[in-house]
Amino acid sequence: MIHVSPYGAFAGIPHHTVKKLMNIIKEKKGVQFRDSREKFFNHSNYLYAAMQLGMVNRIFWVIPYRLFEDLPLAGEKIKEFIHESDAGFDKTEIDEMKMVAGCLAGNISDAEVYICSPRTLPEIREPALLTIDVSFFPVYASEARISKLRALKWFFDYMTLRRTFRVKHASISYSMESGYTDAIHLYIGEELVEGMGNPHILKSDSPPELWQLRDQAENMLSGGEDELVEEFLTEPLLQYPDDPALRFLGAVPKVRLKHYDQALTLMDDLCKGNKRYCYGYVYLAGMIDEKEKEWENIFMRKALDALPESNYVREKSSSLVKQN
Repeated sequence: MIHVSPYGAFAGIPHHTVKKLMNIIKEKKGVQFRDSREKFFNHSNYLYAAMQLGMVNRIFWVIPYRLFEDLPLAGEKIKEFIHESDAGFDKTEIDEMKMVAGCLAGNISDAEVYICSPRTLPEIREPALLTIDVSFFPVYASEARISKLRALKWFFDYMTLRRTFRVKHASISYSMESGYTDAIHLYIGEELVEGMGNPHILKSDSPPELWQLRDQAENMLSGGEDELVEEFLTEPLLQYPDDPALRFLGAVPKVRLKHYDQALTLMDDLCKGNKRYCYGYVYLAGMIDEKEKEWENIFMRKALDALPESNYVREKSSSLVKQN
């Protein structure tokens, strides 16, 4: 498995839980497994579960951090990062890992694990599962001090440079429920799907116009150019009126400029058309001025109504109540 994510998902699971999972799989109770999975594993430990169940025996974990720039020191830096992450790793197992061909290698929970960068990931000749977490790219961009679009391009350039992979199955995780990915970065997942389905896009020197417009708008927001973003998006929104990413990028400056009613109207429409964007209520609520608690509550109530099953939204809402 090639696991592209800032997070390892190797936190331990009790032995009795693993046994229950094994029994469900042996008895082919797919519905019970699907409906009960939150009781057994989550975003912090699903790879541990997969290793314990024998589903994978070798994992290449690709991380976005600038820990590989000085390879002689990379091993200790990666170990230090893992220990500080408090992600449930066995300290002894991590300490015993060694640098091998640009990756930190060793055994975690009876599986071979290689912690690599996009640049140092080795060629993998056998069929592999590929999992990519959207939250990888904002971190990768921040570490390299480049735009999200450039980060996407660099990632695939490095991954395919003098290397080929036999990807048996690929999955893209948005990690909205874990809180790892902000709603403003949902478009990265959409571009991943489009790019992987049309490899010529990733090899082109000039990305699609819509990708460039999204990237430019977010860069302007990062620079605090809220009024300019609204002006900039006028033409693109006429050209791409149904693009949820552009519309959400247009909602952000409205909140920052305290046009809360306009932002709420935009969000209501977005949430109806794409459930993932319902998490945008939470993202925008976090931007609202502390003196405007009433509006913050309105956005959070909208999130609760749209995503009543979401533990993440409930937790965010409970902390809001405590603050009030």
